[in-house]
Amino acid sequence: MSFKKASRSAKYLRILLEGPSGSGKTLGALLVAYGMLKLSAEGEIFLIDTEKGSSNTYSDKIPCGFQFDDISAPYHPEKLQQKLQEAVDAGAKIVIVDSITHFWEGSGGCLEINETLAKSKFRGNTYAAWSETKKIWRGMIEFINAMPCHVILTGRSKTETAQVSEGGRSTVKRLGMKLQAGENLEYEMDLAFSVVHDQHLATCIKDRTGLFVDKIPQAITPEFGERLVGWLQSADTPAPPPELVKKIQVNDAYQTAKDFLSNGATDAQRESARKKIQARQEDGTFSFEQATELLELCNQKG
Repeated sequence: MSFKKASRSAKYLRILLEGPSGSGKTLGALLVAYGMLKLSAEGEIFLIDTEKGSSNTYSDKIPCGFQFDDISAPYHPEKLQQKLQEAVDAGAKIVIVDSITHFWEGSGGCLEINETLAKSKFRGNTYAAWSETKKIWRGMIEFINAMPCHVILTGRSKTETAQVSEGGRSTVKRLGMKLQAGENLEYEMDLAFSVVHDQHLATCIKDRTGLFVDKIPQAITPEFGERLVGWLQSADTPAPPPELVKKIQVNDAYQTAKDFLSNGATDAQRESARKKIQARQEDGTFSFEQATELLELCNQKG
């Protein structure tokens, strides 16, 4: 049988940090990765840089250090897949791609690939060309999802606007921030954070772990990564056997009743407790010794 018990301890996380240029995505990704390694004490961080080596400026801020390599144009998705495979082959525990946006709208990325395909195969029809371009983008995402390590992506976002008519006048309306990458990338992620310039605060916009669902903006620290590893490792703790759980519950109930009866219970409360104690002795919840002691307390006057 190929089925096996599901366990999140065997899961590799996919995390996205999106925000405008200069919002702190790169350092945030490194801090999350560092926090994840602090608890595991094994493996290394590998960073693939499309930002002309900008990540090197943070090397002194990550105590464990990180392995670095860059990619220059053209930013064909298959080029990223090759670099990701190199990182896996080198034993990467966590891989950061900074940033995924270049493989969408950078020189040689999917937008340019679509233009080229339209001219060469679809008589200039860019809409028809997307049938092939999306397969290229999708292939890269599926490769990332299949990697045997944690992956953190950064992606640029920018303000999306639209022309609207208000009071007979045309005006530009801000619609919010939009990630500059292929559609539905967030859906592939376990967690996604929107990072802003103001104090480099991150707001969780997707969370399969349940750790960041409060949506409160906060500065990214290594503690983010520590919480994620703790969540993953908690799945390795076996549940106590049912007989032990029952024993603990009985002992708690016995101690609670004893404390209640010993600390000023009224006569009416003692009489009510007596009936419950007798019932629990009859169904085997309380032992004879436990029930006898509690019933003696019931006989005392309040």
